[in-house]
Amino acid sequence: MTTEQLERFKRYGIPIDDGLIRLAQIGEENKAKMQAAAERREAEKAKANVSGNEQKSDTSGYIIDFAPTSKFVIFDTVKHTNFVIKYTNAYKSYYEKYDKESEKLLNQYLYIKINGKTYKTNSVATVFGRDFGGAFVGRFQGVFEIDNYLEIIIAHSLYVFDYFCSSKIKEECVLGNSVGKYKSGHTVLLDYKFELYKILQDWGLKVNDLVAIDGVAYNANEIGNYIWGMVLTYNGVVISPNLIAQLATQVDSWFKRNDEPWEQRAITKGKEKASKLRLNKDEIDQRFKEFIFFYNDEWIKLYPFDDEKL
Repeated sequence: MTTEQLERFKRYGIPIDDGLIRLAQIGEENKAKMQAAAERREAEKAKANVSGNEQKSDTSGYIIDFAPTSKFVIFDTVKHTNFVIKYTNAYKSYYEKYDKESEKLLNQYLYIKINGKTYKTNSVATVFGRDFGGAFVGRFQGVFEIDNYLEIIIAHSLYVFDYFCSSKIKEECVLGNSVGKYKSGHTVLLDYKFELYKILQDWGLKVNDLVAIDGVAYNANEIGNYIWGMVLTYNGVVISPNLIAQLATQVDSWFKRNDEPWEQRAITKGKEKASKLRLNKDEIDQRFKEFIFFYNDEWIKLYPFDDEKL
């Protein structure tokens, strides 16, 4: 028995006595204990992943002071010449031939300062921005904080799951909307390195911005993985987001490399965030669904309805 069931009894006019109320209280207590246990397990997994994925950083005290411009940030290239040369070479080497030593270099973190605020980066790769169009240090425009926009993001995921995935097995729908395209040509709805920037464009998120949450900055690929891990976990998808990403990278990469450890770390952080959000899932789902109603017209433009009900 839960409080939700108790409320349903009330709506249907079923008499409520002290025994039912106590049963509902016990049910809520047990649910909270189960959630706490699940969080502990996730935290232990996350700790294991981080210890395996995040290298001890030679750049942990390194700060780059960036100044935003209309296109990409600028910084003191003379002061940071050695950094730029070393890590640009590492970036190229990693993506051209999957160099493990370069992977270790990029899997470190540093600090960036912009508009008077300092952020820890998810990795050194963060400051290279998106991984297409000739990535280089400083290939981003600014930093956009999304801590206050999580309701909109979760609402978007509920919209995808409730409408586009309503007639499909949830896991099948996730795979089709994460690592491939449906035959009708719709965009990959859970590919948040693109979709996040569409969702929040009216709030000022620019396509070349880094995205910060909980004081950590991520590039588009990293935050796409973070949000993806968050919404899959929030919506109760049972297959591991980390495993899906790992397999997709191995299939897609011509030299069969593993998924970037910094992107795997971003997925894990997103899962941790979802576990915290799920503590009040029943309560906040209703609020998120109000966002769906409010933003429905805009999302219809982004994702036009289709008779096949994707």
